[in-house]
Amino acid sequence: MRWLAALALVACSSSKEPSGDRGSSGSAGDHTTGTLTIDGTAVAMTGCRAGSETSVFVEVATPRGSLRFQDRTLSWKTERGLERLRCEPLPTNKAIWGGGARADRTAYFVGELKFTCAGAIGTIDGDLDLECGHITYEERALLHTNRQQHEPSGSP
Repeated sequence: MRWLAALALVACSSSKEPSGDRGSSGSAGDHTTGTLTIDGTAVAMTGCRAGSETSVFVEVATPRGSLRFQDRTLSWKTERGLERLRCEPLPTNKAIWGGGARADRTAYFVGELKFTCAGAIGTIDGDLDLECGHITYEERALLHTNRQQHEPSGSP
């Protein structure tokens, strides 16, 4: 059980690698797939944005506001502000994420999030696969290597 917590902690840590010229190294486009509902009604995801303040975060935009994931917590953002959501624990088998901040002050995020949360907006359920910030192939390889190094021996 301790190895699951360690894997989740390592997976959400950020790297501080300089970006170099992302154009020459190639990058994948952003994507947001999966399902997001508020009180049982499907909500369209219109985009995602990775950023970095005290730590890397990702925001998933919708017509009703934005879902923000940072420091292992979820919040709902509207023009009125940011509300921290009350969530069931993130399942470890789907709470695999990682990201980093680049020297040019941009950020990237890759992750799978499965959650049920509640707030003033209602009950939010999500099963998301996110890739935001135009991650380069080198950054993806770095995240993959970091995860492998921190997996316990004998894990699948």
